[in-house]
Amino acid sequence: MYKVLVISHNAMDKNTNNGRTLLELFSGFDKNNLAQLVLHPNKINPEYCSTTFQITEIDILKNFFRKKRVGNLIENCDEEVVNHSENTASLYRKGSKKKSSYVLCRNLIWDTKKWFNKKLKNWLKEFNPDVIFFFAGGSTFSLKLTMKISKFLNIPYVSFWTDDYYLNNENLNGFFGLINNHIYKKQVRKLMKKGEYISLTDLMLEKYDKVFSKQGNCIYTTSSMKSFENKIHKLPLTMSFLGNISFDRYKSLIDIADCICENQLPITFNLYTAEKREWILNNVLDVKCLNYCGQVEYDKVKEIICESDILVHVENFGKDTIKEVKYSLSTKIADSLSSNRCLLAYGPDEVASMDYLIKNNCAIIAPSKQELEEKLKQLVNNTEILDEKANFALKIAECNHNPANNQAKINQIFEQMIVNSVKCSKEK
Repeated sequence: MYKVLVISHNAMDKNTNNGRTLLELFSGFDKNNLAQLVLHPNKINPEYCSTTFQITEIDILKNFFRKKRVGNLIENCDEEVVNHSENTASLYRKGSKKKSSYVLCRNLIWDTKKWFNKKLKNWLKEFNPDVIFFFAGGSTFSLKLTMKISKFLNIPYVSFWTDDYYLNNENLNGFFGLINNHIYKKQVRKLMKKGEYISLTDLMLEKYDKVFSKQGNCIYTTSSMKSFENKIHKLPLTMSFLGNISFDRYKSLIDIADCICENQLPITFNLYTAEKREWILNNVLDVKCLNYCGQVEYDKVKEIICESDILVHVENFGKDTIKEVKYSLSTKIADSLSSNRCLLAYGPDEVASMDYLIKNNCAIIAPSKQELEEKLKQLVNNTEILDEKANFALKIAECNHNPANNQAKINQIFEQMIVNSVKCSKEK
């Protein structure tokens, strides 16, 4: 097995979407063959990798005033490590609201290359990876960082795209926004030209193959969720939504709740989310037939899924939100399909998540309000459909979201990258 350097903003973690995507993707790897370079001041759990190095712009800024070497090396230990105070992390979150001026300053801070010091170089050489796995995002500096480290170590890299940041860039506001967008897109093109890429959805793969004139690979979100026994369904049915309600997803949840109320359907609809923004929560707290249950830890999520008759996935029908989520696949879909619980999907059929569920026939699909009402009534009147759809979804999960299968795919990609890299070196 190859030694892999994972470069990402978020560390491997059970309780964040990106962190868990990484954790699930490398769940079958020997931790001694994994190292992570983290670019965000969040919690680090050394349990998941043999070694971790953390750098943030906060470290770089401090270096201007106190000549403290940038970066933190985190060795194996039994407890989680937090390298920044909660106050510092709070300031970081407030600053990273995608304001154009902030983004520009942030990139300039990283362009000083104070992060590329002897401490980091020694760590990289000591681990001596074979390949780089870069969890791509919307920040220019992380793309540059990945390419510089690849050149320094003389090893290939692959970028992993879970969302579309290229076609739908967030940083377009004002003069600085146009500058940021131009710089970012230019850097993405450089990144794609010199390295391989993996997308999370077929729609994104198809689009990026055309945009970058380069063939990539698609690896769906991995899930280690164990399937539960078939549930004995009794009325009222328990229906649960677990996850992110941003991108106006809460509006679609309200549609479902209203449909349940208006038709007096025997369904208990529970909402579990980590959402903290008051203006969003105020929209859902007083909705009839929608029980707001707050945030739960991932271990508790499994219990909730087990006790549910129906799981829910939603997207919003607004043009702007369709554009934002068009190429994304919710991290919760893999767990839902793997759980042996029926998934109800309500949203526009042109977004990747709905497209995936429709093509694989692994969920109850409602692409309109009218069909939503029909599907909910159908589920209440014929609960056998719940098990039929859940059992078929398990087969799709075994094929597309199985950890062993995805590990084999990614190892194959690494192997081909190394072969191509050696071939290029010989030709030079």
